[in-house]
Amino acid sequence: MKKKVTLVILASLLLLTLLAAACAQPAATVTTTATTTTTATTTATTTATATTTTTATATVTAATYNVRVQCSMPADHEILGRFRLFAQKVTERTGGKVQFQIYPLNQLAPQSDGMKVAGQGGFELLLETENYFEGQQAILAFLFMPNVFVDHKYFQDAWYDGGIRGIVVPIVEAKNNLHIIYNYPIYGSTVYNSKKPIATLEDWKGMKIAGTGAMRTAYLNLLGAVPVQIAYGDQYIAIQRGTVDGGIGHIPGMKIYALAEVAKYALRSPHTFPVTSETIWMNLDFWKKLPADIQKIMEDTGKESAYADIAFTQQAEDAAAAWCIEKGVNFNTVPMSEFSRWLDAVKPINDTYINLCKAQGTEAQARQILDIAAKYLPK
Repeated sequence: MKKKVTLVILASLLLLTLLAAACAQPAATVTTTATTTTTATTTATTTATATTTTTATATVTAATYNVRVQCSMPADHEILGRFRLFAQKVTERTGGKVQFQIYPLNQLAPQSDGMKVAGQGGFELLLETENYFEGQQAILAFLFMPNVFVDHKYFQDAWYDGGIRGIVVPIVEAKNNLHIIYNYPIYGSTVYNSKKPIATLEDWKGMKIAGTGAMRTAYLNLLGAVPVQIAYGDQYIAIQRGTVDGGIGHIPGMKIYALAEVAKYALRSPHTFPVTSETIWMNLDFWKKLPADIQKIMEDTGKESAYADIAFTQQAEDAAAAWCIEKGVNFNTVPMSEFSRWLDAVKPINDTYINLCKAQGTEAQARQILDIAAKYLPK
């Protein structure tokens, strides 16, 4: 009888020990670090943290790899929200071994220095568009060329299946000490203005269009427009005052920055302007420290997210376009027959890209990318 009691007590103690260990395991979370710049920023960040903290259903172990994420967007930006979904899946699929700490609004480094600081190991992961780093890595400038990719699916297909990823990733690793995990699709570009619809090549002549970036500037010049270097956030006042006739951006931006109030004409054509993306870059030294199975989980989840977010992006564009129409914006589309004339006009931009890459020793790879991209351009 005493032996039975003893066995029962020992079994109970073992069960309690196992339960205590299970309770001590950490939840799979994605946290966002608040800034103290303004009250609005702090509030948005706190809300984002509360809504994105989730508990993994799988058994997890103590966090092994902590990933600090720098991005320029505010904590409540929808693109950052999509990245959180990727981060949560990675945390869950690695059993809690990878945890993400997000720092919005460039808390870890100035926006223009993000690529350099990430490569130096100042933080582990950078979420940022390539537009800010054209001079630091010329091979990526193809993402802002109008005659390369005109649809997010074409881009992802060419990136993964066409072989562009295999060309670009080694170059970025060697020059910038960064590994590209995946590219998040951003809305396609558009041009909006306060004067008239742009329906033909001739309509571009003399139009003063605000924008930034070397490739977009070259594109507008070749079309006959007059590019003016004005930041996105300053376009509203510039259009309102007549400093420019319009600007280049994306349709959701017309809602975010209330541009629909001053620009009543806009292009909405799937092949008019190039798509762009936010790239998820990881410090190469940190990447190499990750076990092969975790690397595979991150890249597989990245590819899954890249394709899944295409539909989300389209929905966001549609919703913003509906809002703009309610505000009186007139959208027009350009048939492929007319767009072909635009492509002929901007052909010299290919030489601009080749020359930029030639200066960095990647001319041959740049030509390969353009050849692949041509196969994915819709006819």
